[in-house]
Amino acid sequence: MRPGAGALYGRPDGREAEELTVRVVIGCEESGTVRDEFAKRGHYAVSVDMKPSRTPGLHHQGDL
Repeated sequence: MRPGAGALYGRPDGREAEELTVRVVIGCEESGTVRDEFAKRGHYAVSVDMKPSRTPGLHHQGDL
């Protein structure tokens, strides 16, 4: 566990929260900045906006 990380969160399988992969949808984000930061940490992240994304990556152009 990295310094400053929280302890176990009582999961029955004993995995730490920082090891979990989450699915994240970031609305109103055309820059891709937040999406890319989640992806760098190993999460499945998609940005959504009415405009196209300014950077390559998982992006849905349309209504949320």
